[in-house]
Amino acid sequence: MFKEDGQLFYPAFPGDPYWADFITDEGATIDDLEPSALAEFFGDVMVVNGKIWPKVDVEPRNYRLRLLNGCDSRFMVLELFAVPLGQTDFSNGSKVPFLVIGGDQGPASQQTNT
Repeated sequence: MFKEDGQLFYPAFPGDPYWADFITDEGATIDDLEPSALAEFFGDVMVVNGKIWPKVDVEPRNYRLRLLNGCDSRFMVLELFAVPLGQTDFSNGSKVPFLVIGGDQGPASQQTNT
């Protein structure tokens, strides 16, 4: 799902590869504004805040993360890994256990350990 220059493939303009497949063949009409989203784009990587494979260096302490699954056709399995500083290979890391304290319906009646 990437272009040769490493950018994420996303046909946004007439003439882009597969423009007709994703836009006009799906019934979209082009006026003065271009479509802001594809009908259904099933890429093979997740994008988080505009980043593919996001990572962050953190201090060794507890954090509370609020995650939103914005996928309308998929589910996700979340795993966190600790890897040595500067490494990106998860096979050298270890899974970090975490607690789930709520979900779509609000706070859970009890926490769930992962």
